[in-house]
This record gives sequence, C-alpha cells and structure tokens, in this order.
Amino acid sequence: MDGSLRHDNPNPTLNANSLSKLSFWWLNPLFRKGYKGWLEESDMYNVCPGDSSKTTGESLHGAWSKEVERKNHGKQASLLRALLRAFGVQYMLYGLIIYFDGMVAIGQPVLLAEFLDYFTPGSTTSTTEAWLLATGIVLCSVVRVLTHHPYFFGTARIGMRVRVGLCSLMYRKCLRLSNKSLYESSVGQIVNLMSNDVIRFDHGMMFFHYLWVGVLQCLVAVIYLWSRLGPAVMPALCMMILLMPVQFLFGKLFSRLRRKTAVLTDKRVKVMNEIISGIRIIKLYCWEKPFGRLVENLRRVYLPVYLPVYLPVYLPVYLPVYLPVYLLVYLPMYLPVYLPVYLPMYLPVYLPVYLPVYLPVYLPVYLPVYLPVYLPVYLPVYLPVYLPIQEVKQLRRTRRVQACVMGSFFASAQMSIFLFVLTYVLTDQEDKIRPGSVFMVIGLVQCLRLTCGRFVPSASQHLAETLVVIERIQVFLMLEDLKKVTAQHPENGNARHSHSGDEKELKTGCCVELTNLTAKWDGDSAVSNTLEDITLKVRPGCLLAVIGPVGSGKTSLLMSILGELPIQAGSVRAQGKIAYVSQHPWIFSGSLRQNILFGQSFEKARYDKIIRICALSHDLSILPNGDLTLIGDRGVTLSGGQRARVSLARALYMDADIYLLDDPLAAVDTAVGKHIFDKCIMRYLRNKPRILVTHQVHLLPVADNIVILTDSWRGYRDH
Repeated sequence: MDGSLRHDNPNPTLNANSLSKLSFWWLNPLFRKGYKGWLEESDMYNVCPGDSSKTTGESLHGAWSKEVERKNHGKQASLLRALLRAFGVQYMLYGLIIYFDGMVAIGQPVLLAEFLDYFTPGSTTSTTEAWLLATGIVLCSVVRVLTHHPYFFGTARIGMRVRVGLCSLMYRKCLRLSNKSLYESSVGQIVNLMSNDVIRFDHGMMFFHYLWVGVLQCLVAVIYLWSRLGPAVMPALCMMILLMPVQFLFGKLFSRLRRKTAVLTDKRVKVMNEIISGIRIIKLYCWEKPFGRLVENLRRVYLPVYLPVYLPVYLPVYLPVYLPVYLLVYLPMYLPVYLPVYLPMYLPVYLPVYLPVYLPVYLPVYLPVYLPVYLPVYLPVYLPVYLPIQEVKQLRRTRRVQACVMGSFFASAQMSIFLFVLTYVLTDQEDKIRPGSVFMVIGLVQCLRLTCGRFVPSASQHLAETLVVIERIQVFLMLEDLKKVTAQHPENGNARHSHSGDEKELKTGCCVELTNLTAKWDGDSAVSNTLEDITLKVRPGCLLAVIGPVGSGKTSLLMSILGELPIQAGSVRAQGKIAYVSQHPWIFSGSLRQNILFGQSFEKARYDKIIRICALSHDLSILPNGDLTLIGDRGVTLSGGQRARVSLARALYMDADIYLLDDPLAAVDTAVGKHIFDKCIMRYLRNKPRILVTHQVHLLPVADNIVILTDSWRGYRDH
C-alpha cells in the first residue's frame, strides 16, 4: 500500500532522440554497468508513464465501461472491442512499419538478381547502375534493421500494456464481485487468468500483423516472379503459399486444445492453491499422502478410462502408416539376409536343447513366485508413468501440433527450391536458369519461408490462444457486481437497493433503513429465504444490536446492507459511507501501519488515538519494529485477537459515516473486549449509526435497539 518508489532511476527513453530509440543506444549505459559488475535492483529504470498500471488500467477501464453501457442498453459487450479502442490505434501504426519492412524484404532479392545480371556475359547493365544496385542492397539491410527490431520491441511493449491493463481490470473486478459471483468463480481460475493466460498477449502482439502482411508479401512475390520467370516458378511458390491455409487449420486445432487445457489447469491451480493455503493443517494432521493422491488424481488418468479412448483413435492412425512400412520395407530387406544365416544356425540348437530343459524348470518355479510379487509392486509404480495424464495429454497434443508447424517451416524452403529447379528441368528450360534468377528465387523463398513458415503460424497459434483468453476473461468480467446504485429488482417490482453518495446528506442525515426486506442467497424459488420481512431504521448516534443463534442470518443482514445479498422484496437504503468490520479479519502482506492506513495519508494524532482506542499500544511495544513490523501474508505473525483489532482500527481510521460490526469482540479476551466496547463503540463512534452483531448478551442493555433473529421468528425491540 506504499506508493513511494524505493529507487528513483529515470527511464532514459524519455529523453532519447529518434536515432537513439531506433538503434537502442539508450541501453548502452546499462550494458556497460552490467559488463563491469553485477546488476542490482537499483539499476533498473523507472517504468515509463505510458507503461504504468495506472495509465493502462484507466485507459482500458474507460473502454470497458463503454462496453458495459452497451450491455445495459441490450447490446452485446465485447472485450476485444474494448482492447481495440484502448490500444488499437498505436498497434495499427506498427502495422504500417512492418508492412514497409516486408516490402523492403522482397525488394532486396530483386535488387540482388539485377546486380548479379551485371556479371553475366552480354549484360546491358552499366557500371553506374551496378553501383546503385549495390547501394540499394546495402540500404535495404539498413532499413530492415531500423524497422524490424523496433517493431518487435514496440509491439511487445503494447502486449505488456494489454497484459497490465487486463490485470488491473480484473483486480478492480475482484473488489466489486458479489458473494454470488465469488461462488461462481474460483481462486484457481482467477489466479490462472492473471498469471498464465494474460501472458499470451506479450508474445502474440508481435505476430498478429503478419496475418495480413504475409498475404501481401506472397501476392507481390507471385506477381513479380510470374512476370519475370513465367509459370514455371509456380510450383515452388505454391509450396510456400499452401502452408498458410494449413497453418490456419493448425491454429484452429490449437485453439480447441487450448480450451481443454485451460479448464484442466483451472481445476489443478484451484486445488493446489487451497492445499498451499492450508499446508500447516495438512502437516499438523499428517495428511500429506491423501492430499498427494488428490493432486495425482487431478492429473492422472487410469488405464480403464483411456484405453477405450486411445485404441479407437491411435490404431486407425498409426496402423495404416507403420504396418505397410514394416511389411513392405523392413521384412523384404532383413528377412532374406538374416533368416538364411541365423535360422539354420540357432534354431536346431536352441529348440531341442533349451526348450525341453528350461521351460519345465523355470515356468513352474518363477511364474508362481514372481508374478504375485512383481505385479502388485511394479505395476502401480511404472504403469502410471506410461499412462496418459489428463492435463499433460492435452499439452502433449498441443506440442505435436507445434511440431508439425515447425517441421513444415524447416522443410518448405528446400522443397520449394527443389521444385523450382525440377520444373525447369522437366520443361526443358534449364538453359534459361541464370545465377540472378536462382538467387532471386532463393532470396524470395527464404523471405516467404520466414513469413509463411514461422511468423504466420505463430500468429495463427497466438491468435487462437488469445481469443480463448479474451473469451475467458470476458466471462469473468461479466460476473455480477455489488449493487451500489438504485436498481429495480428484475423479479419483484417492489425490491429496491440504494446507496446514496451525496456528501451533504452524508454529514447531516446518514442512516440505514430496511423496509419489509426479504432476501436469500440462492435465486431458486425452492430455497427458503435467509431474511424475511425485516424492517428497521438506524439513525446517527443509534446502536443497533443483532443477536441470534448460529446460522440465523446475522451476517446476512449486514451483507444485505452492503449489497452482497440479493433482495427478493422490500428495500434497503444506506445513506452514507459504510465501514464494515468482518468476523474474519482480512490482513494483507505488509506492515501493521500499512494495514491500518490502507492507502490513506498518515496523520499521527488521529493514528495514535485509534491505536489506544483499539488496545493496540501494548502489542506495538512488543513487536520488533513497532507498527512498521511486517506481519506476513494474512497476518500469520499476529494472533486472532490482534488481527481483529487491526481490522477494527482500519475501519476507524477510514472515518466512515456508518459502521457495520460483525462480532468484533469474539476474538478478544474479556478485559480487551470491555475496553473496545466502552472506548470505541460507545464513545469514539457515539455519533455514528452502528449495527453490532454479537453473542454477548450482557451488552444488550446499553443498545438503543435490538434485533433478534431465529430460524422461526424475527423480532425488533426499541428501547
């Protein structure tokens, strides 16, 4: 929560000129420092303002807000359209750069062919033209260097911005999710989206432009070679061009495999995250083996499940391929050689001697002894190793698709050049093959091979993955939010939920009012209501105590005020800024002071007063660094009572208008509880509307109003 920079090292790109950016000269100081010694964290440059999470997050959030408005008006929201609106213009400018680079790449072999023709006997090319052609070849190389690498750097930077913007968007969504939406999603899914899926944008943005630049490159190359060499060059070009639709088919297959892999990964990450969260309990109760088997079961697929699947799939594929090869190639090759030599030599010796001797001896002895021993021991160990694993199986299929793509890349250029020469020989035109033409074809084929065999397949593969990721993120972003504005309930016209945000009203008339409230967590009509026909009003200075047995709906009452609980009938009006103290305190990794301030400015007088009110002074005195002590993830170094008081102190420092306290005294001892109730709830918050959920009935006499919740009865008592 500390927004200050630990190291202030200005980014040199902010002051670099165009030539320095094109040549990456601005990185030389960092290279020199790394050459002389180890690079430290302080040597890293500050993030550029355009790359910061605040800038990219705000840009994408604004674009996505427009899509949400479209959805509210009955139209279809699209995360892809929001991404194009936020980052599309700057990305399209890089498309013009790579288009120019692609045309220069085609022009260089053409200039090389004209230059080589100068050395051919009978050439009409003058020396001046030859020098100009040589200069053009060199300039093409220089231009490609000055466009190719800045393009990849710029598009990778845009991909990083997209990733950071999406993570910012998902973080904001996590803070707005209702409890119902949290049940529909999982921690594993959210972690997988933020840590694994969004990485696809970093790599994919570099290649997407090749989907149209590659087509234009092929078109220009075909037109020029047809006009220069005639139709004999077409087989070579067709070899390259046919790769493109094949790559798109592979991309479609890759997309389908990616969807399956993502679902399996979500399940595994969810379980692993839960296991890591509860690893201390697992170690305490020696549950390592059961949970280890649970993880194995998520990945492993046993033979009875996959044998019926693999046999019908792989046998029709591999048998027609390998069986004719072995029968027609290997058997005719090796049988005539080895059978006449080894069969007459060994068969008469081994059959009469070894079979009668060893079979009657070893079979009755070893089979009954070793089979019962080895089968139970080795089969559970080695069989799962060779069996397919569910997630690994999908990844293996994906890698096979990638292997096919890369195989076509390495073989395409050689096959194209071979077809070019073969076509000229078969059509009796080998006398027309000149050095310039050959080198031009080789240069163009190499250029098209890189585009059609490497960049276009990578683009199609990354596009398939990226579309799946966009779809998954959009599903998450479309989950239901907390209701913070006045809204008419879709099923019942008299259900309303409003939170007023007018500052003048907050200071003068903040209150909480429930009128004939009926609500439940599940929207199914068969499920009984969690709250039914609740009517109450809490004014400034009023303390409302809520009591009842476990499961009676006390926390649900607070959730309905926060907008977490779906309303079936009635209305909820909460006028003012609300502070909620949960029954289970939420502590993030950082110092104790950061957990209390929660991003707000530090005011020492108010801070010290709240520390005393929440009975934290003694706890700070025994911590190594006082309130600057790092308390670990989820406050692992604090006790339950300390975490509850830190959560309460955070709410007090927020200086809200309404306070919802969900049994904050349950985790502290009697003396500390009395101190907090007297000094905090009754004195410090005496002018605020307060709703206190508690099991301590001895506190009820000082409450202004009491709500009693049971499974069969709801009561309201006004003192």
